[in-house]
Amino acid sequence: MLNDTDTKPLDPAEPQGDSEVFRFGGFGTVLLISLFVFIGLYPLMLGAIAGRIAGGIILAAILVSGAITASRSRTHRIVGIVLAILTVGLQVEWLESHSRIIEATYMAVLAIFFLYTALIIFRHVLSFGPVYPQ
Repeated sequence: MLNDTDTKPLDPAEPQGDSEVFRFGGFGTVLLISLFVFIGLYPLMLGAIAGRIAGGIILAAILVSGAITASRSRTHRIVGIVLAILTVGLQVEWLESHSRIIEATYMAVLAIFFLYTALIIFRHVLSFGPVYPQ
């Protein structure tokens, strides 16, 4: 028989009421790991084409997981994934062709991707009430 004073072991994957700050295995974990990988491998990603493509994929993972962590909206997820695919695809095309038109398009899509992710995160952080990860 369990009383209110008895303690049960807590599962770290289960939310513990409103005190949840970070849930292991979610998109916040993907964001954190992607940031560490990007920071650690950045010097290696400046040279060859494979390094630049890997950097683009890691950057896309950072932006998509940041947007998904701040918003649970299905529309935001789809838009983030489409922007990630466009960004990586344009980067690969630019690395193959070195076309100025593709480079300008790639930079525009990347800027939109950064702005989109920043707006989602700021909307979540600057909203009224306490800030909890979703």
